[in-house]
Amino acid sequence: CPGFVKTAMNQYTGFLSIDEGAECPVKLALLPDDGPSGLFFSKDGVISFE
Repeated sequence: CPGFVKTAMNQYTGFLSIDEGAECPVKLALLPDDGPSGLFFSKDGVISFE
């Protein structure tokens, strides 16, 4: 997360708006101290490393 976000750096060719790209990092930043850690996340939640 966040994925390929439309920004000036890539001439706005990404798939997500800046607001959509910010959702996942903000959600993870606001997890409680005892929340999940050391895992891989997508916009839908925890995903497998494999």
